Formats: sequence, structure tokens, C-alpha cells
Amino acid sequence: MEASEPVLNILERPWARILLSLVLVVVIGSSLAAPISWGAKALATSLEGSALLNNAWLADLHESLGSSPFTRYYDRAILLAAILVLVPLRRWLGGPGGELDCRVGPAPIGGWFSAGHHWLAGFLIAGAALLTLGMLYLGISAFHPRPPSGSSPAWFGHLISALTVGVLEEALFRGLILAIVLRSMRTVPAIFFVSLLFAILHFVHPPEEDLPRTVEWLDGWRMSGVSLQRMLQPNDFLAELCTLFAVGWVLASLRLRSGSIWLPAGVHAGWVFCLKQFSSMARDSAAVDRGEMLPWIGGNLRTGLAPLLFILITWAVVCWWLRLSGEGRKADLAVAKSSTTGKS
Repeated sequence: MEASEPVLNILERPWARILLSLVLVVVIGSSLAAPISWGAKALATSLEGSALLNNAWLADLHESLGSSPFTRYYDRAILLAAILVLVPLRRWLGGPGGELDCRVGPAPIGGWFSAGHHWLAGFLIAGAALLTLGMLYLGISAFHPRPPSGSSPAWFGHLISALTVGVLEEALFRGLILAIVLRSMRTVPAIFFVSLLFAILHFVHPPEEDLPRTVEWLDGWRMSGVSLQRMLQPNDFLAELCTLFAVGWVLASLRLRSGSIWLPAGVHAGWVFCLKQFSSMARDSAAVDRGEMLPWIGGNLRTGLAPLLFILITWAVVCWWLRLSGEGRKADLAVAKSSTTGKS
């Protein structure tokens, strides 16, 4: 009984419960990856020769289901696991309250119209910054354009994926988790903790060369093991970890400055959309593939010091827009008013 008491005391701490929940996400995601892959492939096979494929959208979906690598289904399984854990996690940790309501509320101070305004501004600014970086990469021949594939453009699927990932991840990390951690930590340590969790969790993504040829029950767990092994490689770990940590810090900062998740959700979606678009339209050069341009340029738009620089530029421009539009001032006034009300 005495030995179990310290464990129970640790689980009373918000950070311990969050870490336990993230472990649960990996466990559930690893278990669901193979069944989701089997289901998608079976659906693609059943649609072969169907009249439904005369619809362009369904035809694109069918092609995506049949040709997507296992890592994509693994990523989707991890995302689904995060959604499944989100509701019980919120009840377990308790929702934000008191002076945190305005700082981490679901909608900006100006309401849901302002939410759309925030999302669009963040999406356009972040997308323009990353697109500029991609053009620079092409200009210095670090990347080369891919030859036309002849298939229909995948930009709509990339947009839906970016929108979904942006909203869900911001709701989880900068919404729920940041709100809870802020109740027991000061602002800077809380942002540091959540940003580090965000960066490490995004390492649960195995490289393409580690794909299994035939998907088996335990392949989801094998992918998780490969991801953990990557974290033990200092060069790859530090090159991508620094950028992901900066992404988490910037998004958390914008979360608190704007008063809602919608501005960072837009920025997040803009980055994801351009990352996917660029990857589908350009391939890295032999020099980049050999790692000769590290630490500045890696194998994609999120690895290396150059993306880190453009992330910081994005943050500066978004903060400038926020100050120019007066939205940040509204959030600051609302926080001050809420704090005064809570003390009275």
C-alpha cells in the first residue's frame, strides 16, 4: 500500500497524466495501424470496376486508398488514437477555468467570424512563408521539380488533411494540454513543456524506407519502434527536433496572444499544406539526400536551420498582423478583465 502511494501522488500531477495519455495514444495507434490499413486496401479492392469511380472525387479517393504507404495509415491511426483519448483526457484533467478562459477559449474575443478571420490570416501568412522557402530551394537546386504524373492534382486532399490536422492538433496541444499545464506552471515553463511534448510526439513517424512489404498485425508496433530508434540518432534528432520545438513554441505563443486556437490552427494548416504540396511537386537533390547540406537544409521543408529561420519569420509577421489588426490587444484586455473579475 505504501509503495503504491507515491505512484498515485505522481498521477495527481497534470504533467504526469498528460504523459500517460500520450503513451496511451501511441499504444492505441500502434494497435490500430494494421487493421486500418487492411480496411482501406479492402475497400479499394471492392471498388474496382464500380460505376462509383466515374465520380472524380471518389476516383481520387480510390487511388489514394490503394496506393498510400503503410506510414500514412500509421499516421492516421495515431491521429485517431489522439481523438479517442482527447475526451476522457479532458474529463480526467479538468477543463480550463478562471483567468485562463479568455486566454485559451475556443473562439477569439470577436466571436466565430473573427475565428475564420484568424484562421485565414494564419494560413495565408504561413503558407506564403513556406512557399518562399520552397522556391529558394528550387532556385539553388537543393530540390528539383518532379515530372508531371498525369494524375489529377492532390491539392484538395492536402488542404483537407491540413485543415483536419491543424484544428485537431491545436485543440489537443495548445487547447487542452496547454490550458491544463498553465494551471500548475508559469507561462514560459508551460510553453516549453508542451512544445517539447509536441516535438517528441511528431518523431513517431517512421521513414519511408522502413515500410513493411506485407502488413502484419505487429507492424504498427514495429513502426513505433523504428520511430524511437530514430530519436537515438543525434544528427537526425537534433536537426528535426529544433524545428518542431520552434513550431510548438510559435503556435503556443500565438495561442496566448490571440486568445483562441484559430490563429495557430491556421498557421499550422498553412505549414502542413505547403509541406505536402512541395513534397508532391519536388524531390530532393542527391546532395541533400546524402546529408551534405545539413544542418541548413534537410530532406523536407521542416528539417534544418533554414526552415527554423522561416518559422521565426512567420511568427514575426503574424504577430505584426495581430498588432496591426488590434486582435492581440483585445485578447490582452479580456485577460486583464477576467483576472480582475476573478479577484473581486
